[in-house]
This record gives sequence, structure tokens and C-alpha cells, in this order.
Amino acid sequence: MALSLSHLIRFGTSTWAYEGWQGQVYHRQYAKSTFTHECLWEYCQYQYQGEPLFRTVGNDATFYRPPTANQLRHYLTQIPEDFQMCFKVWEEITIPSFAKPARYGALGPKRFPRTPIERID
Repeated sequence: MALSLSHLIRFGTSTWAYEGWQGQVYHRQYAKSTFTHECLWEYCQYQYQGEPLFRTVGNDATFYRPPTANQLRHYLTQIPEDFQMCFKVWEEITIPSFAKPARYGALGPKRFPRTPIERID
């Protein structure tokens, strides 16, 4: 029985960069250092019953900083025209302040002047 769904319904995952899918979704061998950068195309080609299954994906790398124009161009070279990508909004917009973990260094805890959860007059 073929899977027949409206093209308005899209299946995807929160990221394409999961090395645990090697042998299932990914059949090419990727260097560990370039896996995330190179495997998006293969993710988009994964098929279920002869049809591409993943027609959207989340991009969580943008949580840490907005994507550059070069990054966006690179994504466009790997995805089909009707594919959709949802970008996570970067933390300076979505959190009221940096936490104390070491990855924030001198920034943590830094309060941001305005976040979406605060009222803007």
C-alpha cells in the first residue's frame, strides 16, 4: 500500500545531522569533520515507498547565531526547490539573558535589553 498524503503535509526531523542514521538514511561515507556540512542533500533524497519522505527539516545551528549569506546559499545548493527548512531563532532574541555555563564566557550572565517575552511599548 502506497503512502498517499497531501503535499501540504510534510515530514521532517529537528535536524539532518544525526550520524546514527548512517546505513539507514545515509549511505555515503562522510568525514566526521564535514558530515553536517555535506549530508543535507542525502537527507532530502531519502525515500519511503518510492517518494521522498523528508520534505522539511529544522536547523538548530541558528540558535547560536544568525546564518550567513554563504551558509544560506550552501543550503540552497543541497535542497530540492519544494523543500522547506525551519530555522531556530537565535538565543539573543529568545532568552532574556545568557546563563552561567562556561560556553558563554564573559557574556554570562548578561541580560538582553529586550526579548519577545517582554512588553515593547
